[in-house]
Amino acid sequence: MIKSHGPIGSLVPNKSVTIVGAGISGLLMGYYLKKEKIPFKIIEKESTVGGKIGTSSNEFGVAEKSANAVFSNDDVIELLNDLNIPYFQADRKLKKFVWRQGAAYSPPIKKREIFRVLFSLFKKVPEFNNISVKDFFKPLLGETVCNEVLAPALGGVYAHDIEDLHFESIFKGMDSKKSYISFFLQLKNKKKNQTNKATSISFDGGMQTLINELRLQLKDHIHVNIEVSNLDTENTIICTNAHEAATILEYRYPMITEELRKIIYKDVSTGTLITRTPISFLKSSFGILFAPKSKEFNSLGILSNSEIYPKRTISNDLSSYTFIVKGTEDIEQRIHSDIDHLSQGQVMTDKKKLTITCWKKGIPLYDLNRYNTILQIRSKFVEVPKGLVLFGNYIDGISIREILTMAKQFSKKI
Repeated sequence: MIKSHGPIGSLVPNKSVTIVGAGISGLLMGYYLKKEKIPFKIIEKESTVGGKIGTSSNEFGVAEKSANAVFSNDDVIELLNDLNIPYFQADRKLKKFVWRQGAAYSPPIKKREIFRVLFSLFKKVPEFNNISVKDFFKPLLGETVCNEVLAPALGGVYAHDIEDLHFESIFKGMDSKKSYISFFLQLKNKKKNQTNKATSISFDGGMQTLINELRLQLKDHIHVNIEVSNLDTENTIICTNAHEAATILEYRYPMITEELRKIIYKDVSTGTLITRTPISFLKSSFGILFAPKSKEFNSLGILSNSEIYPKRTISNDLSSYTFIVKGTEDIEQRIHSDIDHLSQGQVMTDKKKLTITCWKKGIPLYDLNRYNTILQIRSKFVEVPKGLVLFGNYIDGISIREILTMAKQFSKKI
């Protein structure tokens, strides 16, 4: 099977392009097509752009609809400089908590566990093929650290447990190595290729600032309130989720549609709480993560917004927290339950505003099924004529950073 990376498919050179979807994938693809002077238009079924990325304002501060930051690389910094957007970098010194065995830990790993890991670094790594993230790291970290530290860390990004996450989907492009220490050295060498250190970045007006600037740059190319029910144009880049892409392609390419519908999505919600009473132990912290399979908490994590970035609230005597919550049902009650568990209810008593956003099919599951499905789609695209491309966070990278880099590289090759 074909194991190439990035957007699936190819375009006809020297011909106008139609981008379907004005979420972050479509906007970034449009931006880089414009830089390469390739004619294009973006059509969007909604009346607004940005998809799941955006910021709402209220009388007490701001609330992100989903992602609260961009994790940076050189391409991200280059884009922000090109757009002339001022940005804030999260303080690396902020504590990061993980909930373990009924308490918040920072650092999340205990001293005796560190010694165990050090002694295990020379162990032979498992074969990469078709294993989960947990299967790969368990010989190094052990069952407890995998479940209580690694699972929350990756669950906060991928919204799934490490038993479900496919190793090669998360750690892409890694060569099979003999030992764990050689594996980590390879990761370190990858980072050396980046001039800018990876960190969380946001903006004065939240993530909406980035969306607004991209919309301004592309204003002559964006057409909203246009529904696309089937593929009726050539040279099209479909920048929707997998299931919407399947609907668009079902008449012309039913075999690809069948594969796209196999990709699993998880419902997820965010709730941004602005309160007069802070969560005391999250002072000077980035936030706290919970294991995805936790029975104690409904949330995957809590971000300490007003500690990470300035101007999240209208005044310094207010605190802002964003909860990433599994599912879309009874979110307010479930956030109340988590807060009560952490602070005996006082934080919610002093609540000023709770802004909730629910996302059906919010995030794709990066499991073995998705990995094999994408391989199948790439193989089937060998028979698809030039003029069709699939692009989105289900393809080859879930983060804005990865999507940005893929869009930039793809546009240069057209």
